[in-house]
Amino acid sequence: MKTQTLAALSLAAGAVNAMPYNSQFPKHTIKRASDVGDGTDVAVFWGQSTGDLADVCAEDSFDTIIMAFITSLNPPKLNLGKDTGSASDAQSSQSGWELFDGTVAGANGKSLADQITDCQGAGKKVMISFGGDSRYSNATFGSADEAKQAADYLWDLFLGGTGSQDLRPFGSDVILDGVDFDNESGDGSYYKDLVTELRGKMSSNSTKSYYLSAEPMCSFYDQSDSSIPDEILPQLDFVNIQFYNNEAQGIGGSDFKTTIQGWAKKFASVSPSPKLFLGVPGGDGAATSNIQSADDIKTTIQSVRNMNITGFGGVGIWDAGYAMKNDGFPAAVKGALA
Repeated sequence: MKTQTLAALSLAAGAVNAMPYNSQFPKHTIKRASDVGDGTDVAVFWGQSTGDLADVCAEDSFDTIIMAFITSLNPPKLNLGKDTGSASDAQSSQSGWELFDGTVAGANGKSLADQITDCQGAGKKVMISFGGDSRYSNATFGSADEAKQAADYLWDLFLGGTGSQDLRPFGSDVILDGVDFDNESGDGSYYKDLVTELRGKMSSNSTKSYYLSAEPMCSFYDQSDSSIPDEILPQLDFVNIQFYNNEAQGIGGSDFKTTIQGWAKKFASVSPSPKLFLGVPGGDGAATSNIQSADDIKTTIQSVRNMNITGFGGVGIWDAGYAMKNDGFPAAVKGALA
């Protein structure tokens, strides 16, 4: 589970179905971004703890910032914790929608849209995560058409689409770098339709690279849970596995090595395979177990590197607020990957 401030609740990640997978995607349609997950990347979540995005982007150790969360796409709803603002007139006119105008200046004098622009201008990737705790989000779909409509919303509201300019939370000039899937409902029905539709839109745009990722809990590599179904894995650029909130299988646990090697074996059976990211808690309060100090996380990362896992991409941290309060933690993670 992920500890966060969304309605003072804790969000858990979705699970990956471990059944053997044979890709049914036409391989010529899969166009994925290649400049992510070279083994030294650090991704960090932001939006559900204290701190401004500008401060997170100023941290040299972070390469990718994943904003959390879009809590629904049927209809679209966005919650970024303390940075959740007020809806514009156009957004307010959409029945049931819960978006906000991120182009309005915040307490620090800059709008969230401007902070994203500055962050991307500094060479960081800025993505957005869809899902969260299934008690307080809706990440399921009732039909293929509904899933494809969700892909349209993602494209037009956050990525390169132009179909809803006056409804975009960050304005027409801000184009995010991708989407992360944190479905924890146990039901991944029609996710193939969602991801195929969205990846097709991304691939049709030759001027920008886009990324897709997912957030399963570490315990599900050998279990049958369809939150993040195997059939979408070839479309994902990276999978950030949460090795925490699980004393045995998480980092520092007795079964950690067996578990991460199980995930590596799983990904090796997928073509093309996503990069494997080691998901870790940033510090006290970020998880119920598997919290590590800066010194301990360096040892953990080095042990993973010594396993020579094919496709190891880097580390993902939940989340920025906790990590930046954990003395030296971001730099320790980045340094251990160098």
